[in-house]
Amino acid sequence: MDRAWVALVLSCTCLCLQPAQATPPERPPAVEGECTQAFPLSVGPAPAEGIVDPATGKVLCGGVLLPTSLVAYYIELDSWKDVAVVEIEQLEAQQPTFWSKWGERAQWIAVGIATGITAWALTQD
Repeated sequence: MDRAWVALVLSCTCLCLQPAQATPPERPPAVEGECTQAFPLSVGPAPAEGIVDPATGKVLCGGVLLPTSLVAYYIELDSWKDVAVVEIEQLEAQQPTFWSKWGERAQWIAVGIATGITAWALTQD
């Protein structure tokens, strides 16, 4: 069972490192012993009979329990992805071009030359 958790963590890590795809990946088939549906858990009532056998108290299927606040954070974080993409595109559009860089440099060169000529003219008597 420990190997299954290691494989799950490594799979999730590898999936996170992959570049974004145009189409979402297909859901893989369920593994042996996996819960086939999501079950809500809350403080107080006993877990659903699909998760725990009421007679023995043993877990009937496997899954991952995530705190509700963490799931909400992941959903909110995913919505920020779209904002980040727009901001990156705007920043890339603001990148200075070759001509804008040299235009600014030429202005400073012109100011330097004018200052030099003015200083030279003022020192000549």
